[in-house]
Amino acid sequence: MYTSYERWMRDIARKLLEEKRWGRFDMDESVLEHSFKMAWIVQLMLALEDSMGNPHRLKYFWLLQCAVNHDLAEAVVGDKVKPEVDWKHEQEEKAAYTRLLWGGIPHHLHSFFPQPLDREPNWNYAERRFWEAAEHIGYAMFACEEMRQGDIRFVEVWKSCEELLRKRAKEFYSVQMLTVALYD
Repeated sequence: MYTSYERWMRDIARKLLEEKRWGRFDMDESVLEHSFKMAWIVQLMLALEDSMGNPHRLKYFWLLQCAVNHDLAEAVVGDKVKPEVDWKHEQEEKAAYTRLLWGGIPHHLHSFFPQPLDREPNWNYAERRFWEAAEHIGYAMFACEEMRQGDIRFVEVWKSCEELLRKRAKEFYSVQMLTVALYD
């Protein structure tokens, strides 16, 4: 079992490293790099929420799993950026995620690998809003750095994140702190 699980993880990691994000922008960031950064962002956000007593009763473990696993299916179906993402693509990702589980995780352990938050029906409303904010913080951070390096194509990405982050900053302490940091 251990060697087949190791092969399964290596295969997915290699495919995610080869799969590039931000397709329409022709960037070098891989899906694996993005997932790693999302795990760090969510970890920081959860620590900030915890410092305030976790007022939304967020499930830390599940949110960290979501950060790590949310784009695993892109090892199979590839990455698409908005506005290319539609209902059909989301269904393809959901099916690909299930196939990935069957390819490497014993069936009795599947419940420990929930569908990513944006495709999982059992997440509460606060967790969905938290996740949405985390993704937008990730997009905004990437856009800010690219703009700092002179790539003005990312102005539209920044603008598309700004309104949602302002709303979520009123709700989540972590979003408030990280949004303030984006303006520095």
